[in-house]
Amino acid sequence: MNQVRRSLAGLACGALLVTSVSLGPETRAAAPNRASPPATPAIEAVLYEAEPADGFADWQLVAGWARHDGLLATDGRGRSGEQLAPYDTHPLVDYAVEAEVTFEQRTEPSPAACDERDAPTFGLVSHGGATSEPKPSGPDGGAYYATISIIGDSCDPPAMAELAALLAFSGDAGYPTLATGPLAMEPGWHTYRLEIKGDGVRLLIDEELVLSATSSWYLDGGHVGLWSSRVRLTVRRFAVTAL
Repeated sequence: MNQVRRSLAGLACGALLVTSVSLGPETRAAAPNRASPPATPAIEAVLYEAEPADGFADWQLVAGWARHDGLLATDGRGRSGEQLAPYDTHPLVDYAVEAEVTFEQRTEPSPAACDERDAPTFGLVSHGGATSEPKPSGPDGGAYYATISIIGDSCDPPAMAELAALLAFSGDAGYPTLATGPLAMEPGWHTYRLEIKGDGVRLLIDEELVLSATSSWYLDGGHVGLWSSRVRLTVRRFAVTAL
């Protein structure tokens, strides 16, 4: 009987050994894919948005700006100045101002208009009325500006945007330039985005980074909007998003 038991035990061990060999690397089932799922892109919180559907109806328009077929527009005559949105970002600090804009030819062709120092310009305003460091610049504070200038050898249309700049306006210090760089952008619909996050200031056009700078002039939120000087603009969207 003991000899039979030993024989059965030996057969069992042999069976286990065969089983182990048969499940070797050649025939073992593939391990399940344990790769991490792709990261979900961060969704920015839209704080304010104006589109043709609402026709910019809640905007208090200043001279030179008008509503037309649900869009916001300037006639490009003279310095239309700042057009602020009906939204104040206080107490938010980190946010982006974005606008979908098309610009047209200069409306006041002249030798002076071809001068970079007095070129037709337009752009975005952020942190308007914010307190500047090291000291406030008057009762309304200052602002960050993203500017697009139309300059060149000829004032004849079609004009091209050829210079971009980031400025920090202060009533005491004028318009200190934070960054500047060349452009080669024809008229048409483009998306302009001015981001301020911490001490970082960035200008993006059509989702491409154009300029970046570091500044701690304005450390709190404020008014936002657009501005134009001798450029005919049409705006179909304006938005503020938290960063």
